[in-house]
Amino acid sequence: MKILIQRRVSDDRTLDMTPDGAFVMPPARPWLDRLVGWALSFAGLAVGVMAIGLVVWFTVLLLPFLLLAGLLGYLGLRWYLFRLRR
Repeated sequence: MKILIQRRVSDDRTLDMTPDGAFVMPPARPWLDRLVGWALSFAGLAVGVMAIGLVVWFTVLLLPFLLLAGLLGYLGLRWYLFRLRR
């Protein structure tokens, strides 16, 4: 059985090379494109820092309640065991 492989993706890339074999550098991106790239990178970093800050804040906010609940649970268990021994 003969299998036919067809390339479905059009490949319109070009390889720019000078006659002596050196590659031609692509043109530099416009300054506005670079500025937008840096702005988006900075915004992503700021969102990440804010997300980490919110997680830390939420943890610090809940920590006293969790410690109090653990202490009450421990004291309740000790009281229960004390009552069983009597």
